[in-house]
Amino acid sequence: METIRSISVRLGNCLLLSLYFCFGAIAEEATPPSRPAAAPITSEELMQKMDAAIFHDPSQPIRSADLLIAGDYLIFIKYQDGKSRMNIADEAIVIHDGKQCTVNGQPSANNQTLLDQLIFRFRPLPELLSGLTVTVKPELLERDGRKFYELSAAFPTGDDLVVTFEVDTATYLPDQVIIATPNYSSTVTLNDYRWAGRGEVKLPGRTATPDSTSLLLQATFDEPLPEWYFQNDAVPPKAATSLAMLEALMERHLPGRKLPDGYLDLIPYYPEVNPGLRIVNEGGNLTMYSIQNDNLTPFTGQQDFLPHVILGMAAPSELYPELQLDPEPVLINDVYCYKLSISEAEDHAIYLACDNALPLREHSSMIRNNVFYHRQAGLTLPAFTVITDEITLYPFRNVWQPARPAITMPAAP
Repeated sequence: METIRSISVRLGNCLLLSLYFCFGAIAEEATPPSRPAAAPITSEELMQKMDAAIFHDPSQPIRSADLLIAGDYLIFIKYQDGKSRMNIADEAIVIHDGKQCTVNGQPSANNQTLLDQLIFRFRPLPELLSGLTVTVKPELLERDGRKFYELSAAFPTGDDLVVTFEVDTATYLPDQVIIATPNYSSTVTLNDYRWAGRGEVKLPGRTATPDSTSLLLQATFDEPLPEWYFQNDAVPPKAATSLAMLEALMERHLPGRKLPDGYLDLIPYYPEVNPGLRIVNEGGNLTMYSIQNDNLTPFTGQQDFLPHVILGMAAPSELYPELQLDPEPVLINDVYCYKLSISEAEDHAIYLACDNALPLREHSSMIRNNVFYHRQAGLTLPAFTVITDEITLYPFRNVWQPARPAITMPAAP
């Protein structure tokens, strides 16, 4: 946790993207672009083409956005009605309330969330870049076989920050973003563009620097967000509850013992780094397997939380009779949760969301299991699982497969 704490301290004094993408070193000098002959383009024309490539309907503004990103840290980005919020691993929270920017409640000179909105974009460029000095090189450029246009925006930050888009001439999607001051420079590569939400906006699925890669795990648009997200003095829920009430609430929201036979596959985004997992339900009996090279091997590690609690097949108190409920909610994965302490000596706990008791995290001294839910096949099931060992994040995409009905062969005549 010391690395994350140091990041939250430095946030107020440096650019968020230098932390988010972890590019502290000066980038190597790029090959200068050549200028093949082509019809010139104006800034208005280029921004119009870029907006047409990103938005399903550029005339319909996105009223709210909620993004979940896994890179070196879990990052939550939220936007609504001109207000923005970024939460980095529950350690550094950057809020712009429409008037001023704060980092962990302390005033900051920059709207640092705007830098990430330039990459994960849900506002038209004329609106997003309003008040900034925007320049476009009208001629077509070429470097390393890539043909692109170049659009730059200068930020009034006092350190001569310039953000430059290199825009692909075939798709009009930015494939590189260069963030630079006179003292440092870094290039962020954007790829795997896909329609996000219900098809409202096209966003990069992967963003990368030479040192790290970030994945866009989830994006939701135009669903109203609670106003407390954009308030530094937000008050968490204070209604004290009992463990029995929380577990009853969990039973109402999770499939629990009514879960049909089938299996939940945890598919790794980086299969070359870690194997997949499979949780199999057969008549209420859960078994976890490790999947590698299409082979199933019984999982021998600690497994009570993942297969049992996240599906509601067992109440936490059944698995951990020594549970202690902390009545003061804490912020976990941008949701206020109640903490159920399993072992104070080992700092082992489960966190249940205050409003629906969905288990969002198991936190031990060595491992964090982070869980994110949505509806699959009419059931509330985990959509993503992100496991971290305090050094590396291992994101998984979760897919539920119901058991196939047995095939009855017709009787012989």
